[in-house]
Amino acid sequence: MGFTLNANNVQVSNVTLINQNVAAGVNNPANHTFVRFSISWDNSWRTSTGPGNYDAAWVFVKFQPFGGNYNHATLSTIATQHNVTTNNGVPVEFKTVPDGVGVFIQRSGNGGPASNNWQDVLLRWNYPTNGVLDNQSVTVQVFAVEMVFVPQASFYLGDGNINQAPSSLAFRINNVPSTTPRGNEAYLVTSESALTFVNNTNTSTTGIYDPNVPNGYTLAASYPKGFRAFYTMKYETSQRQYADFFNTLPTAPISDPQKGARNVLSGSFRNCFNWSGNNLDDAQLNRFGIAAPALGSGDRAQNFMGWSDAIAFADWSGLRPMSEFEYEKICRGNDITFGPIYPILGELAWGNTIINFILANGIIPSIDNSISEGVTTPSTNQANCNAGNVNLNSLAIAGNREGPVRCGIFAAKNFTTQQRRQAGASFYGVMELTGNIVEMAVAPGSRQGSCFGSVTFSSIFDHNINGNGVIPGGNSDVVSWNTLANVGAAGVLVTAKGGSFLGAASASFRQGWTPSSSCSGNINPGIYSRNSDNGFRAVRSTFNP
Repeated sequence: MGFTLNANNVQVSNVTLINQNVAAGVNNPANHTFVRFSISWDNSWRTSTGPGNYDAAWVFVKFQPFGGNYNHATLSTIATQHNVTTNNGVPVEFKTVPDGVGVFIQRSGNGGPASNNWQDVLLRWNYPTNGVLDNQSVTVQVFAVEMVFVPQASFYLGDGNINQAPSSLAFRINNVPSTTPRGNEAYLVTSESALTFVNNTNTSTTGIYDPNVPNGYTLAASYPKGFRAFYTMKYETSQRQYADFFNTLPTAPISDPQKGARNVLSGSFRNCFNWSGNNLDDAQLNRFGIAAPALGSGDRAQNFMGWSDAIAFADWSGLRPMSEFEYEKICRGNDITFGPIYPILGELAWGNTIINFILANGIIPSIDNSISEGVTTPSTNQANCNAGNVNLNSLAIAGNREGPVRCGIFAAKNFTTQQRRQAGASFYGVMELTGNIVEMAVAPGSRQGSCFGSVTFSSIFDHNINGNGVIPGGNSDVVSWNTLANVGAAGVLVTAKGGSFLGAASASFRQGWTPSSSCSGNINPGIYSRNSDNGFRAVRSTFNP
């Protein structure tokens, strides 16, 4: 048995289990079955020029034994054991991962942007690995998240600005500000090796400087520098994706702590997530009805996410949080022909400093809160951050209308010289990195002690660790992602990147931290909480690109 799922514009349908193989003997570990489904999405591409990258779907499976809770399925790590019966003219390839938590499904040749429509996809599930018996009844769900492959490449970190808007506290080579970075002020990241930051007395052009830590420090090799290849979510986590995640948490009793821990109910700022204490699976019609009288698609970005919500979602889906370095690489990029893209002072995710806000009445009323939610006047360099906030209150729709818009709302479907500007996309084709909702990312360093103000710069974050699909008690169990409340002695240092509907921020903008042995440091504890504009986008490390 299976379900039809729709998250952003990726659609999974006709899910079922077929072709069980028990030839090795009763309940033998070599037995397996296939999860069959169809998958499609729009604006897919692959190119060997320019960014030299492609998009993909990260697909994973949850199973529920009769009368039990959902568990994560282990898929074959051998790509040739997966198949697509009907590709409708678009050849397919599978990229497996060593832990079998999911697979990437992507185009195998250049093309697009265009739609994919792959029917009767067959993923081999090694069900004995998950403790399932040959004759056991289970329900399966297939989840798909649109991703973008970011290839291994050098890139520039920071834009040459220090201690001033629009990119306050940006990384750079030394402590001498410049307004014309051309490779000698911004820092070129060329590896994942440990990185030593110079102190503020160093005026050399060879050392990287962090204005947050004037005395310098060494950043461990384990912290993701962004040089190595990885996949990132194409869009921010949507409200439907979060609700689908929420639905797989244990269903009873009503006061179950797992659902209670992950409940982001708000009712304001266009947050349509609704949970009244009953399982959402038993009340599907109420899933997205709280902020509008009519049901919505759930394709708006999910706001009001705290850090514990974000890492639970990442762990559950087999992904991980991104680092500050990775965020800047996704924005800035490296051209196959011309090399790493030089930064522009104060640049936004689409590579310039021009921004066109969605104005009042900016969302087409007839399709507001639908899968086709669009803007009345599309233009280049457009973002959801109307000089304070998006003001949609004049629409003839009840409720507070300020907040996030549909994921991918500005997507440009045709190749043009202005495609990146029209889509408001990063160099690698990633959407809504500037505006809409905040991108929570892991900064260098970690928090220490019992207060947010105490900071040390020996980061515990490790790029070798992805989520495993399991969240005991509704919380991520990955120690190197957690906050002080989870691990006691140390917690990751989280920062807000890209701005939100409350205001844009440049790609290089960084919040201020003050390393301290007391609670006097400036660390903005709000980013860890369920703020109205907090959202999340996950990534995944890959060792077989």
